[in-house]
Amino acid sequence: MQFLIVILISLAIIVPIVIVAQKKHEQLVDEGAIVERKIDFVEKAEIYTIKKLEDFSPVTNGVMNFNYGDIRCTLDGDKAKQTYHFKGGDWSADLWLVGNSETETVYRFEFANWSERRGIPYSAVNMNKLETAVEKLFMSIDPNAMVRAEKIEYKTNHSFI
Repeated sequence: MQFLIVILISLAIIVPIVIVAQKKHEQLVDEGAIVERKIDFVEKAEIYTIKKLEDFSPVTNGVMNFNYGDIRCTLDGDKAKQTYHFKGGDWSADLWLVGNSETETVYRFEFANWSERRGIPYSAVNMNKLETAVEKLFMSIDPNAMVRAEKIEYKTNHSFI
């Protein structure tokens, strides 16, 4: 009987939390703050190919204008080299210029590290917000931008604790 009571109390606590989290997720998707993604999105680099940029100010200005308070991360970078490092509480990501040919400009975005539990990043929502902001930036610069995802092989440290 006690076991049944414990289960019912647990459900009474967990179910509302799950419902609230799902509604918040749906709200963020509806607002365009995040995109619906598979949870392994952090394990894939995104390569953006856009029309050739004569100068990189559209990217620099766009990156500088992200809402870092909402994303809960900070920015460090080198405008001249077009390398940007984003640091969240338990994660980081990088965006850098790969190439600028006669016809196209290519950037790469990827998460460098993150903390997770049972395969789910602790900060998945904020990481998704950043990736969504990067995608929107390149689509605003070139509506015909091509985006290619590339699986990244990470070395992981496993702990028994």
